[in-house]
Amino acid sequence: MQKLQQEQNLRQEKVSGLVVLVLFVIVGLLSAGRVFAANRLVETSDSLRRLDQQISKLETENQKLAEETRSQQSMLSVEQRVKTLGFTKTDKYAYLSARPEMAMGKNAGTEVMP
Repeated sequence: MQKLQQEQNLRQEKVSGLVVLVLFVIVGLLSAGRVFAANRLVETSDSLRRLDQQISKLETENQKLAEETRSQQSMLSVEQRVKTLGFTKTDKYAYLSARPEMAMGKNAGTEVMP
């Protein structure tokens, strides 16, 4: 009977030891999983920060290019309008004085430069 009691105690100790070992393994795996998840979160956060910086840089560059495009399109439209209105390039310039005779339609004060 005592031998049977000892065998049962030995079996209980083995089962208890096995349960403790399994619990330690589970806790270790959960801790490792938590460390892995935290590391992954930091990597993802860093990637998002770099992407945000790149987006900001590209948006700034896009604004500059849009402004440059508008400026060039404006000059093109002015050149096209000038051509359709029949204006031509000239080598002669007429400088007008600020005298009232010019405003009244009199030609006094007009100087033609070659």
